[in-house]
Amino acid sequence: MTKSSVNKFRWISVSFCILLVACFVLFQTYRQSERDIKRFIHELEELRNKEKQSQLIQRVSKQMEEIAYQQKEISEKRRQEAVIQTHKANRMQLQAETEREKALTAQIETEKAYRLADKQKKLAIEKQQQAEHSKKIADTLAFLALGRSLGSLSGTQYLSGNKELAALLAYAAWKFTRKYDGDIYQPAIFNALSRSCKQNLLWAEHKEAITEILPIGQPPRDTESGNDSLKGILTLSKYGEIAHWDYNSNRISSVKFLIADPNYDFRSAQIHSSLSVYALSFNGYIVSVTTPPKVYPLPVGQYKKLIYPDSGQFIIVAADKLYSFNCTTQNIQTCYTPDCSISYAGKSGNRLYVFLNDGKIAICSPDGNFIKYTSFRLEGYTVTAFCPLPGGAFVAGCRNGIILLCDKEGAIIRKLIGHQTTVTAICRQEDKLFSGSYDNTLRLWNLQNEKIESAVIQTNPNWICSLYLCPDGKYIFMGDEKGILQKIPISPDHMAAAIRQELQRDFTREEWNYYIGNQIPFESYSLKTSFP
Repeated sequence: MTKSSVNKFRWISVSFCILLVACFVLFQTYRQSERDIKRFIHELEELRNKEKQSQLIQRVSKQMEEIAYQQKEISEKRRQEAVIQTHKANRMQLQAETEREKALTAQIETEKAYRLADKQKKLAIEKQQQAEHSKKIADTLAFLALGRSLGSLSGTQYLSGNKELAALLAYAAWKFTRKYDGDIYQPAIFNALSRSCKQNLLWAEHKEAITEILPIGQPPRDTESGNDSLKGILTLSKYGEIAHWDYNSNRISSVKFLIADPNYDFRSAQIHSSLSVYALSFNGYIVSVTTPPKVYPLPVGQYKKLIYPDSGQFIIVAADKLYSFNCTTQNIQTCYTPDCSISYAGKSGNRLYVFLNDGKIAICSPDGNFIKYTSFRLEGYTVTAFCPLPGGAFVAGCRNGIILLCDKEGAIIRKLIGHQTTVTAICRQEDKLFSGSYDNTLRLWNLQNEKIESAVIQTNPNWICSLYLCPDGKYIFMGDEKGILQKIPISPDHMAAAIRQELQRDFTREEWNYYIGNQIPFESYSLKTSFP
């Protein structure tokens, strides 16, 4: 084969290959065109579908828009109707508010009128109450003044010998004063009752002055509690006598002398917890009242008082010292030696008060040991009698007749002036104070009153040396310089009841009108002519 043939063949082969490639490319292009046509047809179908859907949506949207416009028109109509209703409601609310304000204004005016009327009513009631209160006060003061006047008239009638009328006047004085809550302890009324009740009793058994009256039936340290288990009393005298008085139902049934020895000068006694009686003699002896009596000599000196301060032993008060006495061992020891002589001593609370003649007050323990001096001194006063008060305070009777109310530090709170000379004995029941003196008077003091004036319960012919107040508060026992023991009523209510029991008649109409007044309704007081 020639070279040209070879080249021709090569050229034909190349051409054929090119043709094949071109056919393949064309075939692929055709295939791709078919695929594109199918895709385009599919997309066209989709677009047509979408167009249809869009048209459908447009139609639906148009319908919805038309419906919306219709709803808008309806809403607008309703809104306009609502606006109209709102305007109507606002007008009605405004009208209601106006009416409410008018009603509120009317209510306020009504309440003002009611309050004014109520205020006027209360003012009228207050004025009426004030008038009634003033009238009641005036009536009360008038009746209390009438009570005092009747008490004074009773005294005048009693001194003139007309004791029956005096008793009627005394009872009427008590009756009006008690009815109108007055002070039945005031002197005019108390003295009238005391004179007319005829309850005083006396016994002249001792030979010399009765120096102390002591209850038995309970230890003496309990007597301040108000226990009324009084079974009897003991009386001591300067003649060395100790007498036992049986006391039942407010009556003394018998008297028995336990000791009668003029070698002793008994000034004070105490009852030990074992109910043994120990008596102190001025000349320096302690005597145990047994059978036979036991005598315990004391150091030389002058002895004033025996105190039982709940410490299990007695405290002996001498003129210059305090001693302790053990009842079990009979041991006597010096407790306190002051730098000045002792005028008196007494117990209040858990303290022993020792009064010195220079005005100082020493406070000692229940064992008699010195603790301190009080913050205040009783300058110019010599204490001769003592009575405890609640809270450690005390009452001190003095040689000049003045009675001092002091706090627990010795500061003078009040002075009671009435006695003319030495106060010898003081006792107390609640706010009532009883005092005896060498001026021969037994006095009553009402500590509740702002201005304390004493009522003279009794003027005795002899010096008063000792007192004992019964636990029931109805009677007081009084011992005097001549050895006479007296039982004296001190309860106004009890005395009034006793007077009424003895009344033999009532006031006559003339007496009632003269002494009390015809404007006061007549009352019957005598149990002989009326019921109790």
